[in-house]
Amino acid sequence: MTGKVFSERFGYAPEADPNREPPGDFAYGLLQILRESGVRAETVRQVIYGYFRKRENYDNTRSEDIWREVHSLLQDCEWFQVFNILEDLYPKLTSERKLEVAAVFQEKLNQHLINLGLGWEMKNGIIEIRGSDAFQQAIESALSAFRENNLVRAHSEMHEALRDLSRRPKPDLSGAMQHAIAALEAVAREATGDKKATLGEVLKHHPNLLPKPLDSAVGKIWGYSSELARHAKEGVGLKFEETQMTVTLAAAVACYLAQKLKSGG
Repeated sequence: MTGKVFSERFGYAPEADPNREPPGDFAYGLLQILRESGVRAETVRQVIYGYFRKRENYDNTRSEDIWREVHSLLQDCEWFQVFNILEDLYPKLTSERKLEVAAVFQEKLNQHLINLGLGWEMKNGIIEIRGSDAFQQAIESALSAFRENNLVRAHSEMHEALRDLSRRPKPDLSGAMQHAIAALEAVAREATGDKKATLGEVLKHHPNLLPKPLDSAVGKIWGYSSELARHAKEGVGLKFEETQMTVTLAAAVACYLAQKLKSGG
């Protein structure tokens, strides 16, 4: 036996949707996860009251009573406030040297989010957008390549793109698209030494930077993102799927250029 349940063994899971709010009983499921992970009720209550800058209620002293109080407090929160509280809780656990508890909690939370089809996941205590496998791989590969090549500007821009996609309760799609293209532009400038050119100008001045017809496709992506971002400012809504696709493509091409830069190609 592998230890994995049927859905994990065969890759079945609800489609991740970052736009869907958690169900009404999310707080109850979260309560079970906290308890199963070994988190103390007093710790959770302290974090919740700290988040709202309120004086903690010390009338309840029994663990079961505190858990009931925590459940009630979480039920009264907006879903994104719950996520904020969880982010405040994680460093509290690590500061108390309960690293194993923090790790188990994060693992159980992520599995719960997957089971519910929610497009979020916690990484090192921070809740971020959980996209398709292609999106996740492109972002992680790009960030790794940027770090290896000390491409600070590109790393910062791609990280900001991810943060914009992960904003709660509503992602900043225009910002995510602009930052992703800026990351690609930063790598292209570094690869060509054309430090002040736009991505479009880099592609025009350096026709051999990318293999054909990829160069033409990237030029169209740059134009596409510029046009959509401009329209977004004028009040025309962007779609999450389109934005994630653009960020994925920008990350993949930027990763290619960073690896090419490293090899001296």
